[in-house]
Amino acid sequence: LPGFLLLNLNTQIRREEKIGEGGCATIYKGIIIDPELKRKNGTDKVAIKEVHAKNQEESFKQEISIIWSLSFHPNVIKLIGYCEEPSLCIV
Repeated sequence: LPGFLLLNLNTQIRREEKIGEGGCATIYKGIIIDPELKRKNGTDKVAIKEVHAKNQEESFKQEISIIWSLSFHPNVIKLIGYCEEPSLCIV
């Protein structure tokens, strides 16, 4: 995984209200609180996907890699970053 996309939930992102929940993940609204990260991405609003199952670690890493490889396409949502503990994908 691209190490420069690794984020800290406590200092860079604030998780807000839940948007939805499925069998293996919950989606939350989020706010970027790190000024540099906010400037770099041109927004402070993000969506956060939290993966529930610990046995999903390998598929979580694969999902991050796929989203990262596609995030340069204009019709695909941009990956802002990820957290490993808890397993979060921030878009």
